[in-house]
Amino acid sequence: MPYKRALVTGFESWADNPDNPTIDIAEAMQRYRGKSASGSGIEVVTGILPVSFGDAPVEIRRLISKYGPDVVVETGLGAGREKIGYETRFRNEWYAMNADNNGFKPKGGKILRNGEDVLYATWPADDIVQTALHEGIPVEKSENARRYVCNTVAYLTMQHLGEGVSGTKAGFIHTPWTQNYAGRVDLSGKTTVKLDEAVRAVQIAVEQSL
Repeated sequence: MPYKRALVTGFESWADNPDNPTIDIAEAMQRYRGKSASGSGIEVVTGILPVSFGDAPVEIRRLISKYGPDVVVETGLGAGREKIGYETRFRNEWYAMNADNNGFKPKGGKILRNGEDVLYATWPADDIVQTALHEGIPVEKSENARRYVCNTVAYLTMQHLGEGVSGTKAGFIHTPWTQNYAGRVDLSGKTTVKLDEAVRAVQIAVEQSL
């Protein structure tokens, strides 16, 4: 059986957060064995990105060069999100209310001075969303990845891959806190999802992109 390779990334913890559910998602994806929508086998490789405007894009480029994936699925924590969001649009802007783990706190401006104002995910977002909804997973398509490190790394990933010119599909998923953090994190007033729902949302993105 022919195999396709997927690179799935999460982020390290940052600020006053004790951990990050995307680390759990990446660990779960290491054990994943499945088939793509086209019938090929899937090999998953993973990485954890630093919460750094400068270092995260360097690390994702290193991982892409190392593994040569057919699809890149980046994941990040959206603590205030009500659903798992499949991001489709990334802005050439950065802004931070809280500094990254290197102490950098941009207050606006462009990520790339001469870059496109907007770059887009290259995965089949509509197919992914419909498949996930059909399985009862609380997801939505999102066009607003905000302006923190998640948006920056996704924007620069799309720029690096030439918005699909390389043949590698890519996109970004924001997930709310997962329920296994109850008691460790103040989740009052926050929507949570089950860890297996978040993992399955990533699996579907991989399967439908290959």
